[in-house]
Amino acid sequence: MELRTVDPRSLVFNPNNRRSASSPVADEQMAASIKVVGIIQPPIVKQTADGLEIVYGERRVKGAISTGLPVIAVLVVEASTSDHAMAALVENVVR
Repeated sequence: MELRTVDPRSLVFNPNNRRSASSPVADEQMAASIKVVGIIQPPIVKQTADGLEIVYGERRVKGAISTGLPVIAVLVVEASTSDHAMAALVENVVR
């Protein structure tokens, strides 16, 4: 696992993310939280042929982009360390 600082606009959104749509109010609350306290838990990404793809933290990345943050910290994990599709599904269902 490696901590990197990247432009959030450079991250690739996972096309297989089965996340349910969030509400505009929830997205505004996320952006407001990021403005006040920043991103506390860095999004987790993996290296793919297309670039750094988001495994967890898509809303945090979108919130960072909407607030105009030029860079954010991300945790880069090995692409083969776990079943990222299952983990992403579990993360979204638990809410």
